[in-house]
Amino acid sequence: MAKAPPPKPPAPSRIRFIMVEAEIANAADLSQITQAIQNAVRPTITPVRLNGPTTARVNGAEAASVEQPVVDVEGEDVSEENIDEGVEGEASAATQRAPRKVRPPKVIPLELDGDPSFVQFAADKAPPTTTLRYLTVAAWFKLYKQVDAITASHVYTCYRHAGWPKDIVDWGQPLRELKRQQLFGGEGRGQYEINQLGLQQVEKLPKQ
Repeated sequence: MAKAPPPKPPAPSRIRFIMVEAEIANAADLSQITQAIQNAVRPTITPVRLNGPTTARVNGAEAASVEQPVVDVEGEDVSEENIDEGVEGEASAATQRAPRKVRPPKVIPLELDGDPSFVQFAADKAPPTTTLRYLTVAAWFKLYKQVDAITASHVYTCYRHAGWPKDIVDWGQPLRELKRQQLFGGEGRGQYEINQLGLQQVEKLPKQ
């Protein structure tokens, strides 16, 4: 049977003792030498910066996803005024990017009787297009009611009385288009007044 190898002697411990002997002229030199010795024997510690999750910051706050608002345009006052000439260019960028949801204007109390009544006038003219119907409404108010300026609510109410199709998404859009074509005027916001060119278009309609 082979003999086991003798155990290895333990590793020696190492101790370093530093002695400094110097002649100094004054106390100020002693403090400098003491500081140098302390720095030499002090263990060097390198700060370690831990990399954690970073969060993007915008204007001093954590960035977050921004949902575009949805602009809910209700009635004639917003649908025809806020997009009118001069106002459209002043809309904010967020509003311009946001989808517009347009609701029809409301029926307003109007006096539609007379000689002729609006229903009779509309039946005689029988305008075949949306543009001519808008002109017909404005012409009747100007000629027989001495009402110069109308709104989208005037048109919507007359549509309901005349039984015309109501498949119009934005009731203010035809008014704005007629104003661009210089068939309508008007100074107030949301107010549209038919001019002589618009009246000529209604006069040309054949009487039924």
